[in-house]
Amino acid sequence: DYGTMTEDSTVGNIQSEAPQVQNEQTVPTVLKTFISFAESKISIIACIWFAGAVMLLLIRIKVYVTFRNNVTKNSECISCPELAAFTSRKIIVRTCDGISSPIMLGIIKPELLLPRRDITSTQLNNILAHEMTHFRRNDILYKWFATLVKCIHWFNPAIYFVCRQINTWCEISCDLAVVEQMDKEGELSYVSTILALLSAGESKNIPLTTGMLGNKETLKRRFLMIKNRTDISRKARIISSVAAVAVMVTALSASGVMANGLLADENAGDTENTAVVNVADSSNALAEDVKADVADKVNKPVEAPAKEAESQTVEVVWPCPASKMISADFNSRVHPLTGELVAHNGIDIPAPEGTDVVAATAGNISDTGYDAKFGNYIKITNAAGVTTFYAHLSEIAVAEGDSVAMGQCVGRVGTTGASTGPHLHFEVIIAGENVNPRTFLGN
Repeated sequence: DYGTMTEDSTVGNIQSEAPQVQNEQTVPTVLKTFISFAESKISIIACIWFAGAVMLLLIRIKVYVTFRNNVTKNSECISCPELAAFTSRKIIVRTCDGISSPIMLGIIKPELLLPRRDITSTQLNNILAHEMTHFRRNDILYKWFATLVKCIHWFNPAIYFVCRQINTWCEISCDLAVVEQMDKEGELSYVSTILALLSAGESKNIPLTTGMLGNKETLKRRFLMIKNRTDISRKARIISSVAAVAVMVTALSASGVMANGLLADENAGDTENTAVVNVADSSNALAEDVKADVADKVNKPVEAPAKEAESQTVEVVWPCPASKMISADFNSRVHPLTGELVAHNGIDIPAPEGTDVVAATAGNISDTGYDAKFGNYIKITNAAGVTTFYAHLSEIAVAEGDSVAMGQCVGRVGTTGASTGPHLHFEVIIAGENVNPRTFLGN
């Protein structure tokens, strides 16, 4: 009996260990099979890669050529003597309707496109300083090069992240170069120019050009970098330049290294593939750490007294019928004047000065007046105790104590108080606390 138990136990141990040995042998077998398949189909894979690269490059060029042709047809050349203070090169300056942000394009025949709108001399000076900094540093040439690299490595997800970072840091570097010799007043004027352009509408991302605007998160980073800028030593500049070149070289050669590691001979294959995987894992971990750090520093929300609306029903109409855009949303934002992350208790609706502002709810005018922060303002309180707040008005058309109907004109859009451009600041207050107006207005 004892001998039978021992023999059964031994057989059981062998049977339990067999799947483990089989699993350990499966991985090299699968890898060898994949390598063998890749080697047998290498010509097909090469054709797919080449077709993808050519197609992507042609699409980029087509978008660029179409945009340039449309600009040539729907724009007019203007004289800009102010350019002489920034460059001696001949640059064609055009004004056109289809853009809200200045755009620089062309390498051999550079052109500066300006939006067809009223631009003050201070704003024009800031625009020229920004775009001519791009021009002197050959940023358009770098963007052509980055686009070519992205087309060649279209199958590699990392290249898209790298190109986005190149565009972001290109704008940040340009901002810092522009404000390097400015005092605080000059920095404020520069930031105000960007915000004034932003209030005119969204900027289009045109390939192979440089622009002055960007998305919300990029602008936050740019404003914070301007606010917290410090003088950089020559040594730090050299180190940064070397690091940038190293990153670009890595981006160019990464896919080739991984391909060589994959298609190496069987004896060296395991070691090389392991090394490639480890490098890739480390790069991914580093990228995640960087993104997490940026998100923590830039996008960290500010503690605000606001809370979401309660479940009660409140009927609210859009307070500025002529404009359905929102330039600053509810909750935290970068303050356009101080550059700090602050609580934003409402929404900002950009509109031309003098545009009608209507009562979002029926009720009584509980307060009107002027405030250094909000300029001319109105408060309307309805029977349910819900208060709506309208600020930065150019004109107040009602008086305290008046009763107003929903949709009745109560004032007009302006830029009074601490404002960088004509817009309506609108808030909804329930039980003494701000709630998100989108809860009632929708998106």
